[in-house]
Amino acid sequence: MEAFDASVSDEELIRQAKSEVAFAQLISRYKKIAEIKARKLGVGRSEAEIYDLIDEGIIAVFYAVRTYDESKNVRFSTYADTCITNRMLTTIEKQNRIRTTEATESEEAMLNEQATDTSPESILLERERFDEVMKRVSEKLSAMELSVFEVYLQTESYKEISQTLNIPVKSVDNAMQRVRKKLKTELQDRE
Repeated sequence: MEAFDASVSDEELIRQAKSEVAFAQLISRYKKIAEIKARKLGVGRSEAEIYDLIDEGIIAVFYAVRTYDESKNVRFSTYADTCITNRMLTTIEKQNRIRTTEATESEEAMLNEQATDTSPESILLERERFDEVMKRVSEKLSAMELSVFEVYLQTESYKEISQTLNIPVKSVDNAMQRVRKKLKTELQDRE
Protein backbone atom coordinates (compact mmCIF):
# COMPACT_ATOMS: atom_id res chain seq x y z
CA MET A 1 0.00 0.00 0.00
CA GLU A 2 1.32 3.37 -0.95
CA ALA A 3 1.20 6.00 1.81
CA PHE A 4 0.29 9.64 1.27
CA ASP A 5 2.12 12.35 3.10
CA ALA A 6 0.35 15.19 4.87
CA SER A 7 1.37 17.69 2.21
CA VAL A 8 -1.02 16.11 -0.33
CA SER A 9 -4.16 18.26 -0.45
CA ASP A 10 -7.61 16.92 0.28
CA GLU A 11 -8.67 17.82 -3.24
CA GLU A 12 -5.82 15.71 -4.67
CA LEU A 13 -6.87 12.79 -2.45
CA ILE A 14 -10.45 13.21 -3.69
CA ARG A 15 -9.25 12.90 -7.27
CA GLN A 16 -7.52 9.67 -6.28
CA ALA A 17 -10.28 8.47 -3.93
CA LYS A 18 -10.89 5.36 -6.02
CA SER A 19 -7.59 4.25 -4.58
CA GLU A 20 -8.15 2.51 -1.24
CA VAL A 21 -5.12 4.26 0.24
CA ALA A 22 -6.27 7.76 -0.77
CA PHE A 23 -9.74 7.09 0.58
CA ALA A 24 -8.35 5.79 3.89
CA GLN A 25 -6.12 8.85 4.16
CA LEU A 26 -9.12 11.18 3.81
CA ILE A 27 -11.10 9.27 6.42
CA SER A 28 -8.12 9.32 8.76
CA ARG A 29 -7.72 13.09 8.37
CA TYR A 30 -11.35 13.83 9.17
CA LYS A 31 -11.95 11.22 11.88
CA LYS A 32 -10.28 13.43 14.51
CA ILE A 33 -12.35 16.41 13.37
CA ALA A 34 -15.49 14.30 13.74
CA GLU A 35 -14.45 13.28 17.26
CA ILE A 36 -13.79 16.87 18.35
CA LYS A 37 -17.03 18.12 16.84
CA ALA A 38 -19.03 15.25 18.42
CA ARG A 39 -17.67 16.09 21.87
CA LYS A 40 -18.43 19.79 21.35
CA LEU A 41 -21.97 19.29 20.02
CA GLY A 42 -22.69 16.39 22.38
CA VAL A 43 -22.03 18.17 25.67
CA GLY A 44 -24.21 16.60 28.36
CA ARG A 45 -24.83 13.43 26.40
CA SER A 46 -23.86 9.89 27.33
CA GLU A 47 -20.68 8.32 25.97
CA ALA A 48 -22.81 6.03 23.80
CA GLU A 49 -24.53 9.04 22.25
CA ILE A 50 -21.15 10.73 21.68
CA TYR A 51 -19.86 7.59 19.93
CA ASP A 52 -23.00 7.59 17.77
CA LEU A 53 -22.22 11.19 16.81
CA ILE A 54 -18.62 10.27 15.94
CA ASP A 55 -19.86 7.37 13.78
CA GLU A 56 -22.30 9.69 12.02
CA GLY A 57 -19.48 12.19 11.46
CA ILE A 58 -17.37 9.52 9.79
CA ILE A 59 -20.33 8.49 7.64
CA ALA A 60 -20.68 12.16 6.67
CA VAL A 61 -17.05 12.12 5.47
CA PHE A 62 -17.84 9.12 3.25
CA TYR A 63 -20.77 11.09 1.85
CA ALA A 64 -18.62 14.19 1.35
CA VAL A 65 -15.98 12.22 -0.57
CA ARG A 66 -18.66 10.76 -2.86
CA THR A 67 -20.50 14.02 -3.52
CA TYR A 68 -17.73 16.65 -3.53
CA ASP A 69 -17.72 18.77 -6.68
CA GLU A 70 -14.46 20.66 -7.15
CA SER A 71 -16.04 22.84 -9.84
CA LYS A 72 -18.10 24.62 -7.16
CA ASN A 73 -14.91 26.37 -5.97
CA VAL A 74 -15.38 25.28 -2.36
CA ARG A 75 -12.57 23.68 -0.43
CA PHE A 76 -13.17 20.07 0.50
CA SER A 77 -12.42 20.84 4.16
CA THR A 78 -15.29 23.36 4.24
CA TYR A 79 -17.65 20.98 2.48
CA ALA A 80 -16.71 18.04 4.72
CA ASP A 81 -17.08 20.16 7.88
CA THR A 82 -20.58 21.21 6.78
CA CYS A 83 -21.55 17.60 6.02
CA ILE A 84 -20.24 16.44 9.41
CA THR A 85 -22.03 19.21 11.30
CA ASN A 86 -25.35 18.69 9.52
CA ARG A 87 -25.28 14.93 10.03
CA MET A 88 -24.48 15.32 13.73
CA LEU A 89 -27.22 17.91 14.27
CA THR A 90 -29.72 15.57 12.60
CA THR A 91 -28.56 12.75 14.89
CA ILE A 92 -28.93 14.98 17.96
CA GLU A 93 -32.50 15.80 16.91
CA LYS A 94 -33.23 12.06 16.62
CA GLN A 95 -31.67 11.41 20.03
CA ASN A 96 -33.83 14.19 21.51
CA ARG A 97 -36.99 12.69 20.00
CA ILE A 98 -36.06 9.30 21.48
CA ARG A 99 -35.43 10.90 24.88
CA THR A 100 -38.81 12.65 24.77
CA THR A 101 -40.58 9.42 23.81
CA GLU A 102 -38.83 7.48 26.56
CA ALA A 103 -39.64 10.17 29.14
CA THR A 104 -43.31 10.18 28.13
CA GLU A 105 -43.51 6.38 28.31
CA SER A 106 -41.81 6.44 31.71
CA GLU A 107 -44.28 9.05 33.00
CA GLU A 108 -47.21 7.00 31.71
CA ALA A 109 -45.87 3.84 33.37
CA MET A 110 -45.42 5.71 36.65
CA LEU A 111 -48.97 7.05 36.46
CA ASN A 112 -50.33 3.58 35.69
CA GLU A 113 -48.49 2.14 38.72
CA GLN A 114 -49.89 4.86 40.96
CA ALA A 115 -53.42 4.30 39.70
CA THR A 116 -53.62 0.68 40.91
CA ASP A 117 -54.90 1.43 44.46
CA THR A 118 -58.62 2.26 44.12
CA SER A 119 -59.76 2.28 47.74
CA PRO A 120 -61.90 5.35 48.64
CA GLU A 121 -59.27 6.54 51.11
CA SER A 122 -56.43 6.34 48.59
CA ILE A 123 -58.54 8.05 45.93
CA LEU A 124 -59.35 10.89 48.36
CA LEU A 125 -55.71 11.22 49.43
CA GLU A 126 -54.51 11.25 45.83
CA ARG A 127 -57.12 13.84 44.89
CA GLU A 128 -56.06 16.09 47.78
CA ARG A 129 -52.42 15.65 46.86
CA PHE A 130 -53.20 16.37 43.21
CA ASP A 131 -55.15 19.54 44.12
CA GLU A 132 -52.33 20.75 46.35
CA VAL A 133 -49.67 20.08 43.73
CA MET A 134 -51.80 21.70 41.03
CA LYS A 135 -52.24 24.82 43.17
CA ARG A 136 -48.49 25.09 43.79
CA VAL A 137 -47.60 24.35 40.16
CA SER A 138 -50.21 26.81 38.86
CA GLU A 139 -48.44 29.54 40.77
CA LYS A 140 -45.18 28.71 38.96
CA LEU A 141 -46.62 28.38 35.43
CA SER A 142 -46.79 31.26 32.99
CA ALA A 143 -50.22 32.21 31.66
CA MET A 144 -49.55 30.37 28.39
CA GLU A 145 -48.26 27.24 30.15
CA LEU A 146 -51.31 27.21 32.41
CA SER A 147 -53.68 27.60 29.43
CA VAL A 148 -51.96 24.82 27.50
CA PHE A 149 -51.95 22.54 30.55
CA GLU A 150 -55.64 23.13 31.30
CA VAL A 151 -56.60 22.25 27.73
CA TYR A 152 -54.19 19.30 27.82
CA LEU A 153 -56.05 17.87 30.82
CA GLN A 154 -59.21 17.83 28.68
CA THR A 155 -57.65 16.46 25.48
CA GLU A 156 -54.47 14.54 24.64
CA SER A 157 -53.76 15.86 21.18
CA TYR A 158 -51.28 18.69 20.76
CA LYS A 159 -52.97 19.48 17.47
CA GLU A 160 -56.33 19.99 19.22
CA ILE A 161 -54.68 22.16 21.87
CA SER A 162 -53.04 24.17 19.09
CA GLN A 163 -56.39 24.72 17.40
CA THR A 164 -58.20 25.55 20.63
CA LEU A 165 -55.63 28.14 21.74
CA ASN A 166 -54.76 29.30 18.21
CA ILE A 167 -51.02 28.74 18.68
CA PRO A 168 -48.51 26.59 16.76
CA VAL A 169 -48.18 22.92 17.69
CA LYS A 170 -44.48 23.48 18.44
CA SER A 171 -45.44 26.15 21.01
CA VAL A 172 -47.79 23.62 22.62
CA ASP A 173 -45.00 21.04 22.74
CA ASN A 174 -42.53 23.53 24.23
CA ALA A 175 -45.06 24.69 26.85
CA MET A 176 -45.88 21.10 27.82
CA GLN A 177 -42.19 20.26 28.21
CA ARG A 178 -41.81 23.20 30.59
CA VAL A 179 -45.00 22.16 32.45
CA ARG A 180 -43.72 18.58 32.82
CA LYS A 181 -40.42 19.84 34.14
CA LYS A 182 -42.12 22.08 36.71
CA LEU A 183 -44.53 19.30 37.71
CA LYS A 184 -41.65 16.88 38.14
CA THR A 185 -39.74 19.39 40.28
CA GLU A 186 -42.83 20.05 42.39
CA LEU A 187 -43.50 16.34 42.91
CA GLN A 188 -39.87 15.68 43.84
CA ASP A 189 -39.94 18.56 46.35
CA ARG A 190 -43.02 17.01 47.96
CA GLU A 191 -41.37 13.62 48.52
